[in-house]
Amino acid sequence: MIPTIYPWQSDQWQSLAKALTEDRLAHAYLLAGSVGIGKSHFAGCLASLLVCKQPQMAQACGECESCQLTLAGNHPDFRHIEVEEGKRQIRVEQVRDIQHFTNQTSFAGGRKVVVVNPAEAMNNSTANAFLKTLEEPAGNTILILCTDAPGQLLATIRSRCRVIDFPMPSSEMALAWLTERVGERDSEALLIEAAGQPLAALELFKVDGLSQRRKFDQLINSLFTYSVSVVDASEQFMESSLDEFLLWLHQRLLAVSKAQLASQSLAADYAEAWQPAVKCSPRGISECLAKVGGTAVQLSRGGNPNARSTIESILLDLLATAKKRGF
Repeated sequence: MIPTIYPWQSDQWQSLAKALTEDRLAHAYLLAGSVGIGKSHFAGCLASLLVCKQPQMAQACGECESCQLTLAGNHPDFRHIEVEEGKRQIRVEQVRDIQHFTNQTSFAGGRKVVVVNPAEAMNNSTANAFLKTLEEPAGNTILILCTDAPGQLLATIRSRCRVIDFPMPSSEMALAWLTERVGERDSEALLIEAAGQPLAALELFKVDGLSQRRKFDQLINSLFTYSVSVVDASEQFMESSLDEFLLWLHQRLLAVSKAQLASQSLAADYAEAWQPAVKCSPRGISECLAKVGGTAVQLSRGGNPNARSTIESILLDLLATAKKRGF
């Protein structure tokens, strides 16, 4: 079955469906918004519609030859460019393959569609190579770029795309959607952990992420109370990937910073564990937050720092901040 859009994407879908009906589609679209809200899913639904031979009610029919090829993952007029396994960036060779693809005649005599996700995974060399395709797409080609960080894209790429913004779904809509899939018991806590992003919350549920994060919270508390060493704590944090560790820690430090500067309460599930951090120097917390964010950006741009030394360095900085306030 051809997938359908999520309920919080209806406005964007209706706008594009109208443009398709009126034959005024742009040659390139940039789907921009937070991670975990379904931009790549939306791009897949749009690509299916664009290559479908018998669309019905602004949806791919799911039955024609084109739809069957799409469902099988081998439609000759559709290409999906993503970061290859074991890599952190889209390679320039992948972009050159797209240039060759767009110059070919359409297999089905209709549109050709290219989805690039995540677009910010292109470095400057790759982005400049892609720009050539973006400036002059051959034939009836539609380019769809997905990004969580539009500010990391070349301005020349952003300016040549029609930007479609995807705001966060309302908490009510996200909670209702998630509850249907995971039940009521943990849905609210999962959404809090996922910063309101329903798909990220669902993924967290699938890997029992709540239990892992509660364990990490207690580990940080043990670090503040000197019940565990930095080396031992780092060893346990290594049970997750560096990406996951940084995401969790960034969320917690951001919550701590807001609690310090805006008198916002910490979430009840981890308030007790992180209370010592609230009493730390706001400047120190801010510096740790910047370091965590900078490391995450470094990773997203293809950097490969040593996970153990990175975690130990961040924990030492956090502990030093606590010591300055007498912990």
